[in-house]
Amino acid sequence: MLAWKGEDIRLNKNVDFGLRIADFEIRKMEHGTYIKVNIMNKMKIFGIMVTIICIFSFPAVAGDFDGSKELICAVMDVVECQPGGKCQQVTAEDVGIPLFLKINFKDKKISATHADGSKKSTKIENFEKIDGKIIIQGAEDGIEGVRDGVGWSLAIAEETGKTVLTASGDEVGFVIFGACTLP
Repeated sequence: MLAWKGEDIRLNKNVDFGLRIADFEIRKMEHGTYIKVNIMNKMKIFGIMVTIICIFSFPAVAGDFDGSKELICAVMDVVECQPGGKCQQVTAEDVGIPLFLKINFKDKKISATHADGSKKSTKIENFEKIDGKIIIQGAEDGIEGVRDGVGWSLAIAEETGKTVLTASGDEVGFVIFGACTLP
């Protein structure tokens, strides 16, 4: 039996819930489980949930990841690979990568502050939009006097802001997953 406007709904399941949430009641009855639903309160709760989801799920809209606005990107996962398929998950600190990157598309540069307080920036050499992604590329010399330079490519999904950064150097490669947002 289906119910509307505060009527009763009966299900033929013999499960003991003994649960009360707002105006929802689920109780075990002799001939099955009984659910009492107040439709007006259900609609209020649904409306509140949709509002909360909209507020927190969309801090930036899809157009914000199109390369027209400055972004802050967080490093989430780092994988380091060596020849022979030897890959391992490492921390950003283990390989000297800052946890946050600031991308300035207008000035064509990426800047960051490392854990030790030193600031570093690199130039964006190439910028393209392909299949709903922004692709930016460049090269970084690394530490002066150390042979640690890398070529890198960063893909940013225009719809979500999720990122994948790849970097390769002498006998080592990195895949870095993250996400961007507006500052």
